[in-house]
Amino acid sequence: MVFLLLWFSALSVNANPLSGTNMSPLNVWPKFESATNTSVESLGYYSSGCLAGGQRLPDSKGVRFVAPERKAKFGHLQLIAFLNDLSKTVRPLLVGDMSLPRGGPMAGGHASHQNGLDVDLYYKLDKDGKALSMVDRSGRTLSSEWKTEYAKRLFRVVSDVRVDRVFVNAAIKKALCGQSVRPRGFHKIRPWYFHDSHFHVRLSCPEGSKDCRAQKSLDSSDDGCAQLDWWLSKDVLSVKRPKKPVLRVFQLPESCLKVAQGL
Repeated sequence: MVFLLLWFSALSVNANPLSGTNMSPLNVWPKFESATNTSVESLGYYSSGCLAGGQRLPDSKGVRFVAPERKAKFGHLQLIAFLNDLSKTVRPLLVGDMSLPRGGPMAGGHASHQNGLDVDLYYKLDKDGKALSMVDRSGRTLSSEWKTEYAKRLFRVVSDVRVDRVFVNAAIKKALCGQSVRPRGFHKIRPWYFHDSHFHVRLSCPEGSKDCRAQKSLDSSDDGCAQLDWWLSKDVLSVKRPKKPVLRVFQLPESCLKVAQGL
């Protein structure tokens, strides 16, 4: 612990762990190898926060990490419990990024996944481990890879009271809107860019995380289907997936300072 504090003190001469850019060499958050040995708490917002006392998702027969070399396998205990529950009925559960050991901004890729409450879950991988798209080239309809079991999986997820939102590709949301039977929580399924091979699950702020900042509540009477014309318009579909990591500025809450210090 003494060494850690000395290391951080020396580093803080040139780096402020609470602000900067995600790809700066002074961004300390991707450098942490372990969680803090403290009580678990999600701090701040999903795209401007950190994670105290997080836990790594354990390796198990029911879980397969899509990118096992990445460190983003940590989450709040509530996220770990959610994934363990889901892995009992979805096998293998294809898990992508969660959060870094202490959360915070990743060097590239995600803007969110910072406070231990986000996880990417994939539908299907090919024999080489590459994620398969569930949307055809037009971007407006489902591909031949889509299976009805994936819709049931999404419905199972949003019916969980711990789940706040699930982000999917707009073409997937459109297909779900066309179904006659809709589960409790259907309104939680929302379209977002590029989510054609995976869906993004976001949990609500857990009890006990008093400094967690919730996302604006959804209106349960708005199923989200009326906005799909915009999402499937030419202007939106013409937006290209970034080929390189996106440079982002971050500003974290003061409570994340102790997390960076390991306190």
